[in-house]
Parts: sequence; structure tokens; C-alpha cells
Amino acid sequence: MKNTLLASEKRVATAVSEDQNTPAAQRGVMIVLDVTAAPNANDTLALQLEVRDPASGKYVPLTAFAVSKKGSEIQAGTTLVFTLYPGAAETAALGNHEVMALPLPQSWRVKVTHSAAGEWIYSVGASTLR
Repeated sequence: MKNTLLASEKRVATAVSEDQNTPAAQRGVMIVLDVTAAPNANDTLALQLEVRDPASGKYVPLTAFAVSKKGSEIQAGTTLVFTLYPGAAETAALGNHEVMALPLPQSWRVKVTHSAAGEWIYSVGASTLR
């Protein structure tokens, strides 16, 4: 698995990472969305993890993290953390960290959805959890 899923750059549309393959000893992941510039106040940004169906190759949303932030809520330097780990105590966007008690699938990717064509600058990183 790569630690940088999406490098920091200007984006005006939904972005997806490359496929990530989960090593056998890995049970979860901590995903960090670091926003360095946000557009106008009403544009939103949302992160989800998608599982790749091995039979069809299609992507299916596994999570839709509850955090959907407006540009007015995100200041330069805002960092949001999303953790996926089986058996963890779930939280609903507590501060800037949300936890979901799910195991990490074998093949997955991250999708960051923009509500409009405003210019966002962000990166997405990942840390493995055993």
C-alpha cells in the first residue's frame, strides 16, 4: 500500500486514488485528508472508501464518512482523519476524526467528491493499522 494516495495539488473535480492492495497482516487504515486551500463558502468536500469487486472490477462504496465539509468550515491547514478498523469504537465525525468499525477490504481506493467546480488544494495520505 502506498502512503500517499493523492498528492497535494489543485483540484476542481472529484478525485480517486490508485487501487490499494491490503497486505495480509493489515486490518485497518487511517486516512488523512489535509486541505490547504478551500473555494467559496458553499462548495463541499466529502471522502469515501470504495471496495473493488474482484469479479466485475466495479467499485462499490464501502463507507461514506459523515464528514462533508463546506468551504466556509475549512480553513487553510485543516486536517481531517478517517479510521477504518474492525472492532473499533465508532464515532460520528467527532471533531476532525471519524472512526468506522469495518475491516479493510483486499482491494480498495479513496474517492474525494466535490460538490462544485471550486478550486480545492488537498492531499490524502494513509497509515496502515495492524
